[in-house]
Amino acid sequence: MQTFEYSLHLDTGETMEIVEISMKALDAWTEKAFSDPAASKALTGLLSLCTKVPHQILEDAKIGYTKPLERLLKSPPVGALMKLDKPACFNVSDCIMADKDKCTTRFWSKAAKFPECWDYHLPQDEFTSAMAAAQEIAKVIVMAWRDGKYVIISG
Repeated sequence: MQTFEYSLHLDTGETMEIVEISMKALDAWTEKAFSDPAASKALTGLLSLCTKVPHQILEDAKIGYTKPLERLLKSPPVGALMKLDKPACFNVSDCIMADKDKCTTRFWSKAAKFPECWDYHLPQDEFTSAMAAAQEIAKVIVMAWRDGKYVIISG
């Protein structure tokens, strides 16, 4: 999956770190996660916490006109982490290095963050390639929030 990472300077003087997922630049493997009904449903809660922005508003923000983007922003990254419906790592019961107190998105501060091996919990009835793609999308989104970056889905 291709993502675009950059910084935007807002009218308020703040700098905002962005991870952009462009729906126009999805590869065939990642597209499966959005076209497969089960994978798409599994991602619904997570994607609802991301900011969805029309392509033109994002392009305007990149050249300095950030007000329309600022109005569309959802929770800051740490707020999105706190709202996750499944904060514990999917592998916490099987991992020999797991610490149940730290392997959760609730364990977050600027000094200490949950591990990079953290995985989002997806239904495991049938783990298809579409579900694998959904798992990867979830990981990219959650790790961006972990690092203090807004996730913006442009279309």
